[in-house]
Amino acid sequence: MGVLRMLAETFVFNTSMRGFMKLYKTPHRFLRCLWALYAISMLSLWITACYFLIEHYSGFYVTVQQSERIQDITPLPSITLCSQAPMGDHAASLWSNGTIMSPMHLHAAMKRSMRNAFGNGTSRRLSQFYAAKDVFYADKISTYFQNIDITEARRIGMRPEDLLVFCLMKHTPNNNPSVSHDEICRLSVKWVRHPLYLNCYTVTVDQEDTLDVSSVSLILRSGVAQPLPLQGHVFDLFSQSQGLKISLHEQGSHPNIDESAISVGMGRNTEIRYTLVQHRRLNLGNQRSNCLDSEKTAKQRVLRDFDETYNYTFDACMSQAIGQLILGECNCVSAFHLVTQVPTRNTPFCHYHEGENTSSLLSRLDCVRNIKLPHRIAQLRTTTCLRRCNFNQFDMQVSSAQWMPTRWQLKLVLQLAPAWDIMIDHHSSEAEVAEARRRLMSFIDSPNEQRQLLSNTSEPDISRLTLVTVSRATYNTILKTETLQVTLSTLLAQIGGLGSVTIGLTITVLFEACEYFYLTTFNIYKHLRDKRRKRKNPAALEEDEKSDDDGGSGAGEGVCDGDCEEDAIGDVFGDDNDDDDDNKSGVKQDDSAGDHAHNSDQGETLPLNSLNRASGRNSGRHSLGDNEDEDASSESWKAEARIHRPLALA
Repeated sequence: MGVLRMLAETFVFNTSMRGFMKLYKTPHRFLRCLWALYAISMLSLWITACYFLIEHYSGFYVTVQQSERIQDITPLPSITLCSQAPMGDHAASLWSNGTIMSPMHLHAAMKRSMRNAFGNGTSRRLSQFYAAKDVFYADKISTYFQNIDITEARRIGMRPEDLLVFCLMKHTPNNNPSVSHDEICRLSVKWVRHPLYLNCYTVTVDQEDTLDVSSVSLILRSGVAQPLPLQGHVFDLFSQSQGLKISLHEQGSHPNIDESAISVGMGRNTEIRYTLVQHRRLNLGNQRSNCLDSEKTAKQRVLRDFDETYNYTFDACMSQAIGQLILGECNCVSAFHLVTQVPTRNTPFCHYHEGENTSSLLSRLDCVRNIKLPHRIAQLRTTTCLRRCNFNQFDMQVSSAQWMPTRWQLKLVLQLAPAWDIMIDHHSSEAEVAEARRRLMSFIDSPNEQRQLLSNTSEPDISRLTLVTVSRATYNTILKTETLQVTLSTLLAQIGGLGSVTIGLTITVLFEACEYFYLTTFNIYKHLRDKRRKRKNPAALEEDEKSDDDGGSGAGEGVCDGDCEEDAIGDVFGDDNDDDDDNKSGVKQDDSAGDHAHNSDQGETLPLNSLNRASGRNSGRHSLGDNEDEDASSESWKAEARIHRPLALA
């Protein structure tokens, strides 16, 4: 108990935390209980609060700070165009001469498969009806796309010159509308395949023009308005229409048509005003907020869809990873994801229909349905496909109005606008320049009545045309930056603040802990050393004590074993064990007699253990009626001993 008492008292007298000194020194039991309740409750409150703070910090929760960059001129986004009526005008001739299998031929083959699934018509097995139902719901344009070769799909679908009729871009240098001018677009066109729209095209303004261009106006044509004679699928009812799908995305990236594209109807003047939003994510290196923090790393991970390559994006990477997952587990190629392996007879598209035998088709569809994609996607998001730390997003505002073009306007624009470019182009041949000059002079010299003659022509077909304008809302860029809600410095500040408010815990406690470790180690070592010496040679230790008793009163010096230190501690704090020893010896001792002494010759304060022995020797010599000077000296020593308590323990 002596060692435990020493450890407790060392902690109490050396800590700066509130409540512990009050708990130890208060003489009343009620107040001790009150301060014990305070210490326990405040310490519990602080520990609980620290737990929730650390949990919140380890969750890496972020806040998004939004700012705006003024006059931040950036390149125009790429524009991907898809016709919701995917067949071109030339598809009918390719079907009729048997060059490419027609949709009607596939439709008839699927009906025969349904008939075979029914059997003789008398069976009522549910499996047969389920098989026929799956074939029935698969009768759509996406199934047709997966049953022909990819080159055949490109031949019967919309061609870029059929889809894109005319393009006009507006240059606005320094964002000054007073000096803006129009000219024909200089575009690069890239083919993008899609199982619902067959051929889509991504158009991008040339890099040298894109910074000054404020808007791009596109006159677009959709596919055939009415179903062709050999075209027909049951569930095309829910996918095809006389309109277009348009998507804006970063240059060089794969368009996410299924999620980000908007629909545009024919005969409309549609304006798409976009605002560039740049995202800056934190890369904390954990599963929750890990990202690709280098644009170079993102560019090195090039994605592929058939023969086309794209820059890395999170959506495209997920599409490719899911396609590879389906390929590995179901041995078929998903047409709705990025295709890294060209389909073959052994590994066909998942909706490939092999004649009248539907068993392999249904087995592939069942396999794809049974893949637990949500669980797999959660794994892919943290391992294979990571979001980029820096990426761009386009917030679009779409407005639409009735478009009222006339044929003579369209005809003159389509004929004369290219003629002007030919005249000023140094690379044009003499024949091209001559033809362009003839067109321009014919327009300039013709009377206005010729407009009426042009209006009587049937070309172009206005009902299949629409006007789409993609423009910047402003030249400003919205910047969204992620910051941690709780940083390490904030966590330490909150923990320190709670500690100061509740129990008075500050950074000083760390140094006090070092002090406490040093004092307890030193005192325990000294205690054990004295005990070991007493066991080995008790006679020598008694002689040392006697010599100390003889010379201690005069010189104020002496040697103390391990027990005398405990006696000193007991004297300072009123230990009851000393009273018991005094009662046994029959000598009445004053509580303050062993607390302090002064060297009569030098006036120096003696060590605590020497003082304790000096008081023990003098306890039998003094009576209860000591003079007033000695009482005053005793009370003064008590106060000084309490002040220097940590030094006495050491």
